[in-house]
Amino acid sequence: MMELKQNQSLVKGALFLALAGFISKILSAAYRIPLQNLTGDYGFYIYQQVYPFLGMMMILSLYGFPSAIAQIIADLSRGKKEISVRSVYGPILTLLLITTSIVSLALFFGADQMAKFIGDPQLGRAYRWVALALILVPFTALLRGAFQGLSRMDAIAYSQIGEQVIRVTIIIFAAIFISKGHTTVDHIGSFGVIASLGGATAAILILVSFSRRTQMIIPGKKTVSWRDYYRSLFVFGLLASLNHMILLLVQFADVFTLVPQLVKGGLAPLGAMELKGVFDRGMPLIQLGAVLGSSFALALVPTVAKGQLEKSKPAIESAFKISLFLSAGAAIGLMLIFEETNVLLYKNDLGTASLQVLSFSILFSSLSITAVSILQSLGSFRRTGIYILSTFILKVLLNVVLVPSMGIMGSALATVGSLFFLFILSYFALRRRIPGLRFLSVAWLRPFVLAAGSMALFLVLMKMLLPYGVFVSRGSLFFYVIMLVGLGTGLYMFFLLRFGLFTREEIDTFPFASLLERIYKGRD
Repeated sequence: MMELKQNQSLVKGALFLALAGFISKILSAAYRIPLQNLTGDYGFYIYQQVYPFLGMMMILSLYGFPSAIAQIIADLSRGKKEISVRSVYGPILTLLLITTSIVSLALFFGADQMAKFIGDPQLGRAYRWVALALILVPFTALLRGAFQGLSRMDAIAYSQIGEQVIRVTIIIFAAIFISKGHTTVDHIGSFGVIASLGGATAAILILVSFSRRTQMIIPGKKTVSWRDYYRSLFVFGLLASLNHMILLLVQFADVFTLVPQLVKGGLAPLGAMELKGVFDRGMPLIQLGAVLGSSFALALVPTVAKGQLEKSKPAIESAFKISLFLSAGAAIGLMLIFEETNVLLYKNDLGTASLQVLSFSILFSSLSITAVSILQSLGSFRRTGIYILSTFILKVLLNVVLVPSMGIMGSALATVGSLFFLFILSYFALRRRIPGLRFLSVAWLRPFVLAAGSMALFLVLMKMLLPYGVFVSRGSLFFYVIMLVGLGTGLYMFFLLRFGLFTREEIDTFPFASLLERIYKGRD
């Protein structure tokens, strides 16, 4: 009976943590819209030149290092070994502090050189702030890893939400401060780092408060294995975090290459910076679409062991199917209404054509995240790490080749192409591990074409009958876009369900599952 309660508590904690992660990702995508409105494309460019560094720090402190630490603690618990400050927490914190200090010092003293290489010497100040923010990563990572290893997912969830709320609040107030003319827009990058410092501090305080009510010290046989700790942290931890960095690494490539290549193509430096800010408008929407496209799919992916591949194949195929059709619908829908969305969110339609092409990143990033997650559940961490780093290199090379002649359209094509490359690598690696794995079926083609075609026809007709130019305020345009999104999504899902593309088990992973099941039953 007690074991059943423990399992229920663990499942409840895992679901709460997944919900917290979903809320945090929505917040992370949403706050950048008012940020751009308040600071303009140039301010948004500055922030986006800093954001990938901050995003990677957050992922390491939330997923990478905590996962490795949790594994260490779980292994020690199974071996009935001591978990204490002297045997575990102290050595791990020391290793993390030494490593992050080395990286922090290198970044601090190399900030000006890196900023010059990127093409904007003024970013040096913001990168020095990033170097200082690195110092808090070991503390948040250690505490989260400890709670994860002790199955206290609620502590991690509260710290994650608290961190994002504080971070977003500080950034928005800083943007308002800048928009009122109290300081220059050049400081938004530094304010972004200060917001991350504030969020990390809030997370640490929340975790410390939970530690007072949790038994963190577990007696047992004393043992310290610095070598094993180091290997787990910097091999498993770093590789495990790469799956969460796929879109960040694509943005990271743009940080170093987009402005220099736009200047090479003939633009003035300031014009290139503003144009990158325009291109970066698409990333919050791509990020949100990728989350929606992969989250429900991954709910079907079990923790796969090597001896359970055949048993897990139906769930893996369902995960791909859900990811494919949700992300494809989101990509097509966003592409068709990006002009209206661009005007609504960012006040004008600059860069619409390039951002429409970028919309298809939703499809390939969702499929890649799903495929890489499954591969990692099979233990292929090194292989997936090589694939993701290869994708980053390909994105850099494609930017260098395409951007000088095509501008931000070249970067959009480079992003879509590199993510497609990652999906192909990951999918065929899965096919080798799981022979006979089915990704596409001819039977799916008809319902998908009908669903996507109906949605596309509806959106095109609505745009012809009621063009967005007739709306004189952003408020009325907001309700118009919401109507397009709601009715377009409803039409798409209606046809997918009516033609039986999803099974009842797959429908159960969606929100409003009971309503969707009624539509599904109505086809009979």
